[in-house]
Amino acid sequence: MCPMGYQCRPSGVCAPAPNCAGVGNCASGETCTSGFCQPASCTTAATCHSGFLCSGGQCVAPQYCNGNNQCAPMHTCVTHVCQ
Repeated sequence: MCPMGYQCRPSGVCAPAPNCAGVGNCASGETCTSGFCQPASCTTAATCHSGFLCSGGQCVAPQYCNGNNQCAPMHTCVTHVCQ
């Protein structure tokens, strides 16, 4: 069971519930990326919304998890996100 505001993905991992479904669902200057409205470009993670990371000038979804075993070695699952 996922916490309020999260939903269970097909992989069984809890992730934030999406807020867009495609083109036209976001404000001007934003694009729908992995189900979330994000700025069209970024320079740092602070530019991105919903805990997304900035990589190569684009906001990208973090790796969601329910436990440490779903994260890469040397990473831990903190509040459903591998860190």
